[in-house]
Amino acid sequence: MRKEKKTKLVVLNTRIFSNDLNNRIKKIKKWVEKGINVNILIKQKGREIEKKEVLEEFVIKITNIIGKFAKIERKKSKTPGINLLKIDKT
Repeated sequence: MRKEKKTKLVVLNTRIFSNDLNNRIKKIKKWVEKGINVNILIKQKGREIEKKEVLEEFVIKITNIIGKFAKIERKKSKTPGINLLKIDKT
């Protein structure tokens, strides 16, 4: 009998405050250390969708932080304003 890997989903907005983002990253780090895969869904709403550079900066910021302790795979969605990051233990 194979044991299935668990996956957690974290939904973030590009307007999240830095303290809240740090808390989410701490949770993600704990889950990754336990061997749990994490998916991060980054959403933009309304007029934010038109500002693609804000989304790109946010994704780069997150990948720089999380990339230190985990492997990140980025999947672009066909829906504007939504990105998915898959995080696995390195």
